[in-house]
Amino acid sequence: MTILGFSASAVKNGNVDRMVQAVLEKSAESYEFVRLSDLNYSPCRACPHQCAKDNLCTLDDDLKPYYCYTCGFGHQCKAGGFFEQYGEEGIRTLKITPDLFKQWEDFPEIASGIDRLAVKISER
Repeated sequence: MTILGFSASAVKNGNVDRMVQAVLEKSAESYEFVRLSDLNYSPCRACPHQCAKDNLCTLDDDLKPYYCYTCGFGHQCKAGGFFEQYGEEGIRTLKITPDLFKQWEDFPEIASGIDRLAVKISER
């Protein structure tokens, strides 16, 4: 097993880099240290027409080698957030529908909460 240690610090060889490296070195496992600030990548672009069906990102960037495609592949992944939240039953019954891609404005309780927060901010 190879452990991946990621640092997002902008300071090369700073505290965060050295802490991550120390944990990796003391783990007594094979490891790879990755400085995210050295890579060229972008955040999730929420492109459901590309990744929703199989849960596989299609962006071709420097993070691609680090995506977890070996632990079950796609919706069968047992290491990702979806599995943590919904478990085996969620994986088995997941149906890709437009409801999965609603925006916060589609939820009246959230929209009214945003409005209340905006009023509080404006009253300061």
